[in-house]
Amino acid sequence: MSHENCTFNYGAQIDVTPDFSSADFVPVYNCFDFSTQESIPTWANQVLLKNLKVGTKYFYVVGAENSRDPWSQVMSFTYGSGLLRPEGYTYAVLADFGYFNAESLEMLIAECFEGKFDGLLHAGDFAYDFDSMKGAVGDGYFRQLMPVISSVPYNGIPGNHESSNNYTHYKTRFASVADNAGVNSGSGTAMFYSFNEGLAHFIFWDSEAYWSPITELLYHG
Repeated sequence: MSHENCTFNYGAQIDVTPDFSSADFVPVYNCFDFSTQESIPTWANQVLLKNLKVGTKYFYVVGAENSRDPWSQVMSFTYGSGLLRPEGYTYAVLADFGYFNAESLEMLIAECFEGKFDGLLHAGDFAYDFDSMKGAVGDGYFRQLMPVISSVPYNGIPGNHESSNNYTHYKTRFASVADNAGVNSGSGTAMFYSFNEGLAHFIFWDSEAYWSPITELLYHG
């Protein structure tokens, strides 16, 4: 799929067949090419949805007009689901979760479909690694996690495994976090940010930023 004409079509009805005259048609507003000398051409796209209604389930597809590639399957998410329950929001928390060792993946998918959590928080070390095999491992990791992260928000913070090329893969794959929670909390990045959800304040802090050969020597002696 060409990154220049990727688009997003959504609506509150399950029939979201791409209709380029539809009011629900939303062009992708930002495309990032995060290819490096060590990786194959890879793009990440962002789209901004406005005026969503709390408790409404939205269906969507992603694709490109006049593309040889097929449109995605119909996916869905429910906006503000935690606001409708007395107990509020529930989050699943991950760390050290890889493409080849995703032991809890089936459980995550099952519990997501059952509506047992409203978001996914990842405390570093993704895919092992995003940039491995010229980025193919990172792409495979997100495809594997698609049943979950297509339905609920996915927030993370980098670990040491994301450090390649100055965290290029992490920064670009989570660019929407930088543009939203990052901007709103003052950092403008996905490395240090926070957000409120109900009565909770979530803080994401990248401790890897303070690593250096000197600190490594002091730590290990």
